[in-house]
Amino acid sequence: MLKFVVRSLAFLSAMFFLTGCGGGTSSATAPSNLDTATDVAELLKEFSEAKKVGPTNLADLDKIDASAVHPVAHGALSRQDFIVFWKTAINPGNGDTVVAYDKETPSKGGAVVMGDGKVKSMTADEFNAAKKAGTLKK
Repeated sequence: MLKFVVRSLAFLSAMFFLTGCGGGTSSATAPSNLDTATDVAELLKEFSEAKKVGPTNLADLDKIDASAVHPVAHGALSRQDFIVFWKTAINPGNGDTVVAYDKETPSKGGAVVMGDGKVKSMTADEFNAAKKAGTLKK
């Protein structure tokens, strides 16, 4: 038994050092914009389900403890890496409308959150032609 524990600890230590070295950014530390969009979609869905309306600003999301439950989404929204059309609830009948998007999407294409809560990738042309929801006012 002791031999098993020692080998297990040696294996785990080796894995720690192999995965922890390098100093560069990796996908494990920096979520992709699709991952961020998925977290934003979940956050907006949870708010819409709890309040029956869309959030009017970031402070509304803080009322449901967004920074603790969805730190990736909250951080992206706080830094304005992701833009939300406020006052728009997520609902199944709103699938043709963009409610949130990566800030690079209008110029380079990227991830968007649709009004039904689904996440997809759009080219810049697709995004610019797409129906947008709500308002950008804070």
